[in-house]
Amino acid sequence: MLLQIKDITERFSSEIGLYKELAALLCEREGEIESLNALATGRDAARIAYIAHKLKGAAGILGAELLADTAGELEEAARSRTEIDYDLVSERIRELKKNYRETCEAIREFVRENEKPS
Repeated sequence: MLLQIKDITERFSSEIGLYKELAALLCEREGEIESLNALATGRDAARIAYIAHKLKGAAGILGAELLADTAGELEEAARSRTEIDYDLVSERIRELKKNYRETCEAIREFVRENEKPS
């Protein structure tokens, strides 16, 4: 499930405007998400892990459980205690990009459905 609707409605109840603002911050990170491939090519595991960690936290707050889980898997792959497996990191980046696009679309739909007309 892309979004945990029950958690979102409990956490943000009558504050759909706040949810919308926070979601915009998450969904406006396309450039940062796109930079992950170049970081993997450059073998910058620390930066990949940092971006994944930030994304995991933001997604978790917004009830985007699948995206948070995927970001966590990428963070874990990039912080491997042994040698970094960049093939695994690249696979996780592909999954993250797909989940990011789908999650942002689901968030936009959720906001449209729950926003009160002005």
